[in-house]
Formats: sequence, C-alpha cells, structure tokens
Amino acid sequence: LAATISPLPFSDTLLLDKNHPMYEWQVERNSKLGGVMPNLGKMGVTPEAELANGRMAMMGIIACVAYSGIQGQSMIDTINEWVGGAYF
Repeated sequence: LAATISPLPFSDTLLLDKNHPMYEWQVERNSKLGGVMPNLGKMGVTPEAELANGRMAMMGIIACVAYSGIQGQSMIDTINEWVGGAYF
C-alpha cells in the first residue's frame, strides 16, 4: 500500500512498467547495496535518508516486541509505558 502512495523515486521496480522513463534508473538504484550506514550528507528526502529511517523504525519495532516478550505484557501496554501513560 505504501508503495502506491510514495513518491515515484522510492517506489518498487516491481510496480513500474518496463517502458516507464525512470525504470532503468530504478533498476540501477536497486542493484546497489546501502551498506551498514548509508551516506547521509545530503539534506531532505533522499533514498539514503529513507533507508536509514526504515532501519531505525525496524529496530524500534524489534525493541518493542522484545521488551513486551520479556515483561510479559502486550505491545500496547509497552508503548503506553514508554510514552508515560499518555494513552490510558
């Protein structure tokens, strides 16, 4: 769903038509690895920034799942604890 509403340069090549003008650029971009830490020298919404943001979001979800499992509580209760009881 997110790939359908994201800006074109960040969409998946599986969703692009092979005749689309940006198809070759997408295939070239997807062939390069981001590395452990992508270059974040440019400001704004760049492919590198999106890669780093996605990795940090995944780490947050993993931390939430792990903490919930260790504490034996639901993820909603864990998030509520982390935000200082703002939900309920």
